[in-house]
Amino acid sequence: MNLGETNKSNRVVKKTDVKLCTLCGTLNHEANTECFTCGWHGSFSKDAHTLNLAWIRLESLYEEIRSEHVTARRRRSLGDLGAERPASLLARMTAKIASGWERFQTQRDLRMAQRAAGLKSRISSKPDQLGV
Repeated sequence: MNLGETNKSNRVVKKTDVKLCTLCGTLNHEANTECFTCGWHGSFSKDAHTLNLAWIRLESLYEEIRSEHVTARRRRSLGDLGAERPASLLARMTAKIASGWERFQTQRDLRMAQRAAGLKSRISSKPDQLGV
């Protein structure tokens, strides 16, 4: 990626592009339908004074406020000298086990649906000895 290119998730956010979660007080991007921190999907505050205080607080943590600071899309954490830190062995193993378990459940549900469909088609409508 060239230095001149800007990634959409790295975009600098303006004060007019944010709103404040009334439940937890987190700055959220205007496009968020729910708070990316607590999941609140009710009303958001647009009070200029409160937004300014939250903006100053977030600005004190970062040089400039980017979309990754006010949305759920976050970059991977950076290690020494700005190089991306690889995911830990435990995180990779957990993700692999979770995806395997999800695949197993999907296949199980598919097999159960096929068996249920097969059983329905096997039901015979032969009359019993009384002809009913």
